[in-house]
Amino acid sequence: MDKISYAVKLSTQVRDHLRAFCQARGIKQSFFVEKAIEEKLAREETLEAMMENVKEEISPLTAKHDPILAELWNNDEDAIYDRL
Repeated sequence: MDKISYAVKLSTQVRDHLRAFCQARGIKQSFFVEKAIEEKLAREETLEAMMENVKEEISPLTAKHDPILAELWNNDEDAIYDRL
């Protein structure tokens, strides 16, 4: 895999924390950052895909959209909700 340089601005606090963390564990900072970005991208893409699936699967819980609910809610006690 080809490697390129990619500069980002970090707060001094984050840079120092990253540096100390990697140094204490014998990890190269570039390796750690690259893996962290890969993991974050994968999580975000998975979350987006899950949200799309949920949107596609959810239909409104109304009598109009669900005949079983229409039958259950067809009574005097629930008639007040028909006016909403």
